[in-house]
Amino acid sequence: MQNETTTVRHRRELFLYQLMSRLPLGGRYANKIILLSFISTHIPLLALLFYLLATADGLSNHLDVLLVALSATLAGFIGVLLLLSSLVAPISLTARSLNAYRISGTTPNLPTHYRDEVGSLMASVQQTTERLDALVATLHEAANTDELTGTLNRRAARRQLRRLIQRNREHGLEVSVALIDLDKFKSINDTFGHVAGDRLLRIFGVELLSRLRPSDWLARIGGDEFLLAMTGCSHTKIANHMQHLQQLLTEKRFEIQAGERVNLPFSFGVAAVAIDDDLEDVLERADTALYRQKSQRGGGK
Repeated sequence: MQNETTTVRHRRELFLYQLMSRLPLGGRYANKIILLSFISTHIPLLALLFYLLATADGLSNHLDVLLVALSATLAGFIGVLLLLSSLVAPISLTARSLNAYRISGTTPNLPTHYRDEVGSLMASVQQTTERLDALVATLHEAANTDELTGTLNRRAARRQLRRLIQRNREHGLEVSVALIDLDKFKSINDTFGHVAGDRLLRIFGVELLSRLRPSDWLARIGGDEFLLAMTGCSHTKIANHMQHLQQLLTEKRFEIQAGERVNLPFSFGVAAVAIDDDLEDVLERADTALYRQKSQRGGGK
């Protein structure tokens, strides 16, 4: 019932707008304003013309009066048009800004300090698009970030790696990846519990992230398995980097719960991206190298 009442009210409020929208006015709101302005400013002139035609003296004896009235009417009409063009400008600006936001995602930069209806419209559009941007950014981060470690998640990692492989193919960008797996994670998880296990993963993710370059990225792609991608980096260079981290995190001890400290030994496998590689080729080589090292180190779960 409320929806029907609202619809009836909207139809009543938009009656003139709907009626004028059927006229061939080029689809511009300003043209509707111009037409109404033309009619309203010429009503006095038409009234005077009909009056002079109806008088006994006739129109010829009052041409000077008619010319003055016509000149004043045209001047008033032009003045009204100039003023209305300024008043319609905020609506046109809002429409263009919304269209640009819809097409290219460009956030509007509309004023928000005016207090009339049009000012309220501009402020509402500005605030709503800013909130939408914030919401989209939050959703994008949630869709691409591993909640536990703050690294990329598996889906985002595969998408990013595909892009790097394509860039390697098109531009010869040197890319190497390392597949990383924590040693003894299952035994730590079983001994100290899942809360301590989650803390261990967070610590490990933070330690790795803090030692990356801006162009590198890290993703958690499984329970205790991570993928590191480094651009402009050879197989040897990333292997040396990982060996350094391996030694560092094996020697250092981290508190996973009150009174319990552990080190973070891990195994890794490295693969350099070749021009003819696809995603699965790279991951398969890194996985093979990972489990080769894990078996050599005796790094079981």
